[in-house]
Amino acid sequence: MERPVIVLGMQRSGTSALAGALSRLGIFLGDESGFFTSDANNREGYYELKSLTNFNHKCLSVFQMHVGSVRRMPLNWEAHPMAPLLVGELRHLLTKTFQGRPIWGLKQPITGLVWPIYETAFRLMECDPVLVLCVRNPIEVMRSEENWQYVSGGRQIAPLGDRAIGAWLRHTLGALEIAGERPLTIVPYDSLLRHPRDYLSRIVSSVDGCQPNERQWLDALESIKPSMKRQSEPVEELAEYPDLVLSTYAYVASKGRDVAEEQLLVEEFRTWLEIMAPQPPSGTRVGIAWFRGGDVQSIQVPFMPCGDWQTLKVDIGALPASEVQALMYNRPCRVWIRQCTFTGPHGTFNAKFLAGPGSQLTDFGGIIRLDGAYEARQITLRTPSEEGPFTFELEFWLESSPSIVNDAAIRIATRLEECVVRTSAWERQRGGPARR
Repeated sequence: MERPVIVLGMQRSGTSALAGALSRLGIFLGDESGFFTSDANNREGYYELKSLTNFNHKCLSVFQMHVGSVRRMPLNWEAHPMAPLLVGELRHLLTKTFQGRPIWGLKQPITGLVWPIYETAFRLMECDPVLVLCVRNPIEVMRSEENWQYVSGGRQIAPLGDRAIGAWLRHTLGALEIAGERPLTIVPYDSLLRHPRDYLSRIVSSVDGCQPNERQWLDALESIKPSMKRQSEPVEELAEYPDLVLSTYAYVASKGRDVAEEQLLVEEFRTWLEIMAPQPPSGTRVGIAWFRGGDVQSIQVPFMPCGDWQTLKVDIGALPASEVQALMYNRPCRVWIRQCTFTGPHGTFNAKFLAGPGSQLTDFGGIIRLDGAYEARQITLRTPSEEGPFTFELEFWLESSPSIVNDAAIRIATRLEECVVRTSAWERQRGGPARR
């Protein structure tokens, strides 16, 4: 069974320095051409694959998280419409990148935020990962971030500011939660500077077949200090933050592990997460309307999003081959549609539908995603040509969040800009402004 080394921890905590040393000791982290290139912030290199970083960001987007998020993936994430696709995509990426490499690993700090997806992929690939957690005084992490030189297209994200403390907790306690009772090597930043061989030896000894020679050891040890800048700050500065921050840092900076103490820290943070969890989408009514005999007829169905698959079933008095419009939610939303049918005296028919002017439909392997703007006709459907009456049935999963609202605003703004460009081009062709 392969035992890939997974380097976790908050960015600016020595993850790149450790990854570089492990690479020199014979652990394959990917082809250099696939890494983020070195820059003024990290002249020795990041040892981080663009493909996997992009994949991690995709996972965060699906579950409405971000790199500084303290949110956890939902407990029922495997039921999410995208879950099988994400697991399959990750397995493909890992196989493509590391096939034929018995000794390999990943340096992907964000991985800890979407660990359930990786854990599932590793299980299907029959891998037993070796976990490593890099930790550093969160004050130093925050100040190191503030000194970054941000460049377009670079690896960096925008500074988190004070939010870096919360992100540090999420990465650190998240890694302890991931490990549970499994082996985990905790690598404090300052300790790695002082005793690099001790920590590297612990990691390497966990990987079957990894037996670096002295030349490799020399290269690895020489690479550590140039990659790290020691900026020790007094632990007392953490006193202004919640006790959980101070107690977590005190624990990870000490020697040895105590699973029972880790569990207490993790449980306290879980309480935090519950308190800080965003409010679920509020209840509303699904609105459905159609014309009959020149009059508008409509029906409204009470609806409460539940963060899982739901079924809407309603009788529609529309005539055959007539247009039916639906408002799924009273604000911008993301609706995954697994089944959409009309049932009448002559059988059940799959409903054909179109997105409204401000909305958008995407096919994900048979599951349709509606990115809906707030408009009266988020979806337009057509009843079967056979005689009714019809029962409309929709199996769907609805999501709404600030990020989805923002995406909808950007999408609409982009379409408006495209209209302006097309109108301007048309006016130029006519030799003057168009008549209104």
